[in-house]
Amino acid sequence: MIKQIFSAVCMAVSIFLMALPNGLEMHFMADPDGDILYHIVHVSHFSHLPLGYGNWFPTVTAWLSVTVLVILIVRIINRNNNTSRILLILLVICAISLPLSWLLFIRGGYGITLIGIFISFLNIVTLALQIKLKRLGAV
Repeated sequence: MIKQIFSAVCMAVSIFLMALPNGLEMHFMADPDGDILYHIVHVSHFSHLPLGYGNWFPTVTAWLSVTVLVILIVRIINRNNNTSRILLILLVICAISLPLSWLLFIRGGYGITLIGIFISFLNIVTLALQIKLKRLGAV
């Protein structure tokens, strides 16, 4: 039960960090006049700006994290709930999608932030806890 609550807390902190306005860093290159070399914009993971530029991974991470948090809360309240398989699938997608965003879009003007690294770390911790609980047969 403690690991379930800790998993929910990790996901809640991750969602809080995703909602911060400086979670993602986007770089825009020079304007036609040449006055500005590049411009850095910080946006939330829930923002549609990265989605408009073709990077849908932060949005997927954000909304799937909310879904995982809801499932974890339902599991804490209702202990007979058998959602371990879908929870593991969603957590694997969450843990992979943000680093995949860095790999695919780092040259396209997206920067890696400390907040993004911590979000990925929290998603991986939650995934590891759920895998451990599944192996122990606690869920």
